[in-house]
Amino acid sequence: MGASASTPAIIAAYINVGKVFGLPVLLDARVFALEDETINQPMDSKTVIVDRILSMKPKT
Repeated sequence: MGASASTPAIIAAYINVGKVFGLPVLLDARVFALEDETINQPMDSKTVIVDRILSMKPKT
């Protein structure tokens, strides 16, 4: 996930691949910190951006 949010061009491509293939795209609000129009162009009214992504790992 970290690599997919490294540059505006990669984020835009990631969003477009999700749209073309009907796949969910996991991004959080940090994408707006980049403040780039390239990211906003592929987003539409169906786009949902979460505040943050939490994950849990089993105790080892």
